[in-house]
Amino acid sequence: MRNNRVKYYVGTFAAIVMTTLILFWYYRIPLPADDVLKGMDNVEKINFGDYRDERWDDIYNIDIEDDAKINKIIGEFSKSQYTRVPYKSIINDGRYLSMAIIHNGLQIYRVGINDQGYLNIENDATYKFTENNSTIFNELKKLLVDGNEPFYENDKGN
Repeated sequence: MRNNRVKYYVGTFAAIVMTTLILFWYYRIPLPADDVLKGMDNVEKINFGDYRDERWDDIYNIDIEDDAKINKIIGEFSKSQYTRVPYKSIINDGRYLSMAIIHNGLQIYRVGINDQGYLNIENDATYKFTENNSTIFNELKKLLVDGNEPFYENDKGN
């Protein structure tokens, strides 16, 4: 009886250690941008949706179909690797950009990025940049926001 109890505790301890190691590996191993953003090599169009900061919610509806500009935007995402994080809403954590990426015909997925270095895909997967988070965000803001007029502006200060 005592021997069975020892085997049970050893087995339970081993299962806990294995589970911990698997979770650590799952959340800490960096992933390349190609694994995070599926279909990056077949992007046909990007629809830029909104930009939010501390004061403004600016709604855009800009379709980007120029291959050179699409490649610049996708190239910015490739400047870092990503680690998985448990899902979190990143919309209200500082400045935020949102866009829809259309690839392989009609496959669409929504991507949100904030200046804290978080990337949210389809509201169900969240990733963290391993490097260059403010640089990547600022370059994307320059490509998407600067020089474009919003469709709708909401001043949060009122």
